[in-house]
Amino acid sequence: MENESSVKSESICEIKPDVNSCNGISVSENNKTPFEDALNIIGVGKYNYKLLAIVTYSLLAATAEMFTIGLVTTAAQCDLELDVDKKGLLGSLPILGVVVSAHFWGFIADTRGRRYALIISTSACCVAGLLAAFSTSWVYLAVIKFIGAIFASGTNALAFTLIGETTGIQKRQTYLMYAAAGVLAFQGLNVPVAYPILNMSSFSYYMPLLGYSFRPWRLYLLTIGLISGINMLLIVFFTLESPKFYFAIGEQEMGMNIMQKLYKINTGNAMDEYPVKYIVLNEDNYKTRQRNFFRSIWEQTTPLFSKKYIKSTILIFLTSLPAYCVSPPLSIWWPFIMNSVSNAQDTSIQFCEIFQINSTTTKSIGNSYIYNSSVVSLKLGNVCYRVSRVTVISSM
Repeated sequence: MENESSVKSESICEIKPDVNSCNGISVSENNKTPFEDALNIIGVGKYNYKLLAIVTYSLLAATAEMFTIGLVTTAAQCDLELDVDKKGLLGSLPILGVVVSAHFWGFIADTRGRRYALIISTSACCVAGLLAAFSTSWVYLAVIKFIGAIFASGTNALAFTLIGETTGIQKRQTYLMYAAAGVLAFQGLNVPVAYPILNMSSFSYYMPLLGYSFRPWRLYLLTIGLISGINMLLIVFFTLESPKFYFAIGEQEMGMNIMQKLYKINTGNAMDEYPVKYIVLNEDNYKTRQRNFFRSIWEQTTPLFSKKYIKSTILIFLTSLPAYCVSPPLSIWWPFIMNSVSNAQDTSIQFCEIFQINSTTTKSIGNSYIYNSSVVSLKLGNVCYRVSRVTVISSM
């Protein structure tokens, strides 16, 4: 006989003839129960722990798709003949993809479901990663990474939505904070994945049908694609749709079925023992659902500037702007900076001078590519270090 206390939800229900008392919430079987109260009755248990792990991994995979371009451009600069302008464009397109797709994913999630949208976004990220590995030019890579970032943006946003709408209010903020650790974990886990792959300097397999060599940076992009593929499988086989979505579109029966499944997983009780019989959403914006895309954009945007939320909108904007102005550019350019420092030969040039490139050329000599970078002076405050001009030689 299994240990009944192995994994139990933080939910205790006392069944009485006319009233069910769960977690201190009285639920009349003849009355409608608010969604938040119904979710609190389910409590936090095995499903929430599992979903937290999957969502954290999803955020890690989405971040990898968006912010690995810095390592790729440094490693692929000879194969794709990248100068600094092209690197800057390649680095900015994923961020642009995130910005332009925000409302699109909100519309898909509201009309087709959070889980459905996550499956689409993670599947597309996997395909984009695999296709990027076979880039024949920097333009091809730029287009693929832009498309990949559009879908990674959906994964990033909807993962938070799914766990937020499936976790009771007593633990919701904590779980959202834990899930956000997936973004931070990427910075720590990316190096152990990237370093051994990109450090395989002798690895080069020429593919005559495609007309180029398969080098470590292509293998690294394949790895990023497979990470998203694993993410998609986890969502397909181990997650349920957000019950709130079904209640929002008026599918009471399907929503109740999800709630009963969550109750069974978290408490170990039978589905029909779930005391709630009818659930309602108290939020005004869920009373009606517009399926027109542009109407959806209007409904999602205008409340942010209403009197009720304008202060919060401004506060979020002011706190997010510095973070997004610093973090993505640093992630993209840091590999280039460190590569330049590690190839230093002339110690008479200052570190701050490397941030502006006056001219960059790539030329072919025999079976090798030679990439040269000249630098000009740019002073950043009073902090300057000493580095050199960059010369990278790559054999075919």
